[in-house]
Amino acid sequence: MRYLLWFLIAVGLILIVYFSWISSPRLAWNAYVPDWIAYWADKQENYNFRTAIPFVFLGCISGMLIVMTEAYYLWWLRSWLMQVLLVLIVELGQLFRPLRSFDIMDIIWGMVGSGLGLLFMYAVSKLLKNT
Repeated sequence: MRYLLWFLIAVGLILIVYFSWISSPRLAWNAYVPDWIAYWADKQENYNFRTAIPFVFLGCISGMLIVMTEAYYLWWLRSWLMQVLLVLIVELGQLFRPLRSFDIMDIIWGMVGSGLGLLFMYAVSKLLKNT
């Protein structure tokens, strides 16, 4: 199970980097994205918020790995900081892509998303431990 979680983390990292660095922010122009996701993600009001979604999943998967390996509490903070570093790197990389732009709100939403994913898994682990 641990290897599966590491695999999912790697796939998540690759997808985040890929979709952050494609030339156009419009997901409808990407053949890999289902139409219903592209329709929602390409709405102007969802442009920043959509950054949080993959980081929620990445935070949850990272949290599962921390719980499974019974790592020290410090790993919760380390995991969040590594995900913050990832969102910073992908946002800075957008400075070099056509039709893309650096946006501080994307960084904030990425930080919030990863924090919520980690917090959710922490709460679930505490609930399961107490039952």
